[in-house]
Amino acid sequence: MIQKDMTARNVACEAIVGLVDQGSLYSCGHLSLYTSDATRLTWHNLTAGEGGSAFGVSVDGTSTANTIYDATTIMDGTAARFAFENWDGSSIWSGDVTLVGHGGSLQLESVSLVKDTTVSIASAIYVVPA
Repeated sequence: MIQKDMTARNVACEAIVGLVDQGSLYSCGHLSLYTSDATRLTWHNLTAGEGGSAFGVSVDGTSTANTIYDATTIMDGTAARFAFENWDGSSIWSGDVTLVGHGGSLQLESVSLVKDTTVSIASAIYVVPA
């Protein structure tokens, strides 16, 4: 079994979340929700915290996002995927979206999104496992 030293986990975590802050347009990226066929449903701006980063300093291999702004749904659709992206639109990491309690990497009260409604994301973390 391979285990990572805590220092290595923290450095890896900060390197990965730091990629969200890269891009030519702005210093902080965004979180997008997509349908299963990669149609974007929402675009949530991320808040730059201390040092201009969208995520805080890694502790125990975990970094927490600063405030994630609410977004208005662009069109009707079923959220199936999410991606944290830099401002150039490059995906840094992505995962599945499910209903709360169904085990998705991002869990929503409803995955059926209706155009022009507000979607809120309460929090997000990135974890580098041991």
